[in-house]
Amino acid sequence: MAGLALALTGCGRIVDARATARETAFEAEFPPTGQLIQVQGRTVHVDIRGSGPDLILLHGASGNSRDFTFALADRLATRYRVLAFDRPGLGWTDDIGAQTDNPIAQAELLRAAADQLGVRRPVVLGHSYGGAVAMAWGPAHTGRHGGAGDRVRGDDALAWHADRMVRIPRDAPGRPRRAHRC
Repeated sequence: MAGLALALTGCGRIVDARATARETAFEAEFPPTGQLIQVQGRTVHVDIRGSGPDLILLHGASGNSRDFTFALADRLATRYRVLAFDRPGLGWTDDIGAQTDNPIAQAELLRAAADQLGVRRPVVLGHSYGGAVAMAWGPAHTGRHGGAGDRVRGDDALAWHADRMVRIPRDAPGRPRRAHRC
């Protein structure tokens, strides 16, 4: 029995060493594209491009800010100051412990990071799970930095503006249409 325990311990060390080596190689191959800032004792990664009104991009589940920095952020940077954050526990942003999967807790940390960067009255756009974080951003943030509240866009076509949440009808003028394939 002691021999089995010793063998399992040895296997565990080998697996751990391989995982550490892979993580180190990955980090060297894919360094942060933006800056790492300290917020509430945690590291938050944000890629900032352009100038103009603030536009915050929040990636979806299992993604990171690189989802937006291949082409979209540069296109938007011609009109906006684009801030693409890595959500907590993903990319280069530290997790937030037991609350890492909580969109409200994620929004609170990223709002604090945005405040630290001088963001005022941003448009917040979230893709997939980032849409839930974007929706959590709005209600608690209404009225800060200018009184009108932040403008939030999430995948579920709910918009937060001023002091109310509004559902955008599918046939609303200007709302993008989804392409349907047969």
